[in-house]
Amino acid sequence: MRSWLMMTGGLLVWAAHFLGVYLISSLGDVAATADAPAWRGAALVFSGACLVAEGAVLWLLARRARVADDEGLAPFTIGVGLTGALAGLIGVVWQTTPILMAG
Repeated sequence: MRSWLMMTGGLLVWAAHFLGVYLISSLGDVAATADAPAWRGAALVFSGACLVAEGAVLWLLARRARVADDEGLAPFTIGVGLTGALAGLIGVVWQTTPILMAG
């Protein structure tokens, strides 16, 4: 189970970011408008938290990569996890860009 979490941690953060930003903008659209400053601020704060989480996943995997043994699946697991976390980081930044440009 730990190997799966290591491999999918960054992608899970990206998925949570997608769902969270979608939920925040949907609630903002029902309450006022999705580009109202309060809702944009909430989405930016949430995006910042997701960026910190992606950074933490990357840091933990990079730290674990330094001490991983060369036997078994540890290097493969860490490599897949790092790739997924980098893709997740790029995804979070990509999804945050329209929020930044909307104002």
